[in-house]
Amino acid sequence: MNNTPDKTKTDTTLQTTPNSWFFERGIPWVFWGFFSMLLLAYYGRAIADPDFWWHLKSGDVMLNQGHLLNIDPFNYTGDAVVHRREELILKGYWLWQCAASQLYRIWGFYGIFVLKAGTLLLMAGGLMREMRRQAVSPFLQQLLI
Repeated sequence: MNNTPDKTKTDTTLQTTPNSWFFERGIPWVFWGFFSMLLLAYYGRAIADPDFWWHLKSGDVMLNQGHLLNIDPFNYTGDAVVHRREELILKGYWLWQCAASQLYRIWGFYGIFVLKAGTLLLMAGGLMREMRRQAVSPFLQQLLI
């Protein structure tokens, strides 16, 4: 009996080349590193939205009163009638406003940065989870995020 390996059999295992390792493992790290840098650059900039202070104070008022706003407490020129659009604005952002108010009290602008970054990461993570559930390729997932 001959114990030498048969040279006619071919090895069926997948052999990885250095390039395939980079595309399978390296690109996600490059993508998430670049994404993190963009996140820091975007959310580290100064707040330019003039409504930011209204949202922050509205959250403070809601926390002090213990309920959602029914009318705009800072409106001094209009009537007390709340239209659909105004009601959506008053009651649509309550969670973010209350969270922003609390974090601003505790950490100042660093708290707002944490809230903004956390909101974006939760949205991106939920989108990635759904794309994985739908069996979207990893490359296309990163391209779409």
